[in-house]
Amino acid sequence: MKKNYKKLLFVMFGISFLFLITGCSIPTEIDPQTQESVTKLITSDITFTHMLKNEDWFQALFVWPLVKMMAILIPYTGVAGSIAFVTLGVNIIVMLLTLKSTISQQRMTDIQPQIIKIQKKYEGKKDEVSKMKMVQEQQDLYKKNNINPLSSMFAIFLQLPVMYAIFHSVQRSSAVQNGEFLGLSLSQSLKDGIFNGEYMYLLMLLLLFLCQIISMKLPNIIANYKAKNKAKLTLVKYEKAVIQGGNMMYYMLIFIMLMAFFGPGAMTIYWTISALVMIIKTLLLAFVFVKKR
Repeated sequence: MKKNYKKLLFVMFGISFLFLITGCSIPTEIDPQTQESVTKLITSDITFTHMLKNEDWFQALFVWPLVKMMAILIPYTGVAGSIAFVTLGVNIIVMLLTLKSTISQQRMTDIQPQIIKIQKKYEGKKDEVSKMKMVQEQQDLYKKNNINPLSSMFAIFLQLPVMYAIFHSVQRSSAVQNGEFLGLSLSQSLKDGIFNGEYMYLLMLLLLFLCQIISMKLPNIIANYKAKNKAKLTLVKYEKAVIQGGNMMYYMLIFIMLMAFFGPGAMTIYWTISALVMIIKTLLLAFVFVKKR
């Protein structure tokens, strides 16, 4: 790896780390009526100067503009539409900025069956010579497919703060939290809605589960589809790709479902739209951008 590229990755890691340590916690305040700690909402009268003076730079520079954008869109698109437009728009910008590294990340998924084939070839061999040969074969495969395994880190580092910014803006937007979707209050949790007999909240939860599971499994479904077709064309043995992330993917799914169940309805819409955007992005990368290159 080139020295300059290593420096870039280090800088990106530092920036992402700063975003994480400053942007993980959502600002709260005490409700004067219930005396409970609640999310501090951003209303229409709160200015950028006020945010910069009274809160941290992450909330002022990244969360506040997204909240304002949603407030402008809501009268024309509704709450769900505003979240969809902002989520889609931000993801398009991030994808264009990280296109090269994201394509490399997709190619890594596409060659997983070949990686597994190499690993099986040296399975059970513990000597240093075999280990070096396995690493060399993997590196040759990366080179053949024009892949830099570390380049995908750039996309991940940039996506993390963006993900937190959208997540915070949905939770902190007064217009979103006080809005409605199909007659349902978005400030009410799905748990309370379901227990009150409003079963549209249950449908929202089921739709979220379906979209999330598809978005998580789609990269491997595409990788196996491509590997199977390549095996037929080249008359070689087909090696099925394992699900990347393993149990971590299912832990993440459980985490999201629990947050949606106990959190406000607005967050369920956000998680669902994010999953749909991820599905679209995965399909575009696999069958448009990667194929062209």
